[in-house]
Amino acid sequence: MNNTRFPSEMWNFVTNNRLCTLATQSEKGLTHLSYLYYMIDGEKLYFVTDPSSKKAKNISLSGEVVILIATEVEPQSLECSANAKIVEDTTLKINIFDKLSKVSNANESSLNWPPLFQLKPEHLIVIEIDITSFSYLNFGGLKSIYRGVPFDWTAQSFK
Repeated sequence: MNNTRFPSEMWNFVTNNRLCTLATQSEKGLTHLSYLYYMIDGEKLYFVTDPSSKKAKNISLSGEVVILIATEVEPQSLECSANAKIVEDTTLKINIFDKLSKVSNANESSLNWPPLFQLKPEHLIVIEIDITSFSYLNFGGLKSIYRGVPFDWTAQSFK
């Protein structure tokens, strides 16, 4: 998919991965980290969770999250600040749940993980993530850095 909001190298990295670390903050200011599967629809990321989870409660409080997607081999990382909200549209929720089930079960070694997918879709909520700023580092073959906000970012190459 062509994306005009983000550098193509960065967006390819996002679309070719499926796991991220999500950080939220509690009312007391405590950071909560979650390792989860995500999927992309358009230019937004989505994940599912139990409505009583800490991440769901924290998102309801502030609507702000930080995401980290990283790989060791071909070392790359993407750190994003983002707005998050609960998806209310039933059709979109079912579509996202179905797609995420396929993404999370693509690795035969993890068929029972995450345990979340042992629950029925009606017992889960879908969270939409809209990236507001990012820092993408590629220390592998292309050796590049991108930082900024959608539509307004800078690139730097290094050897």
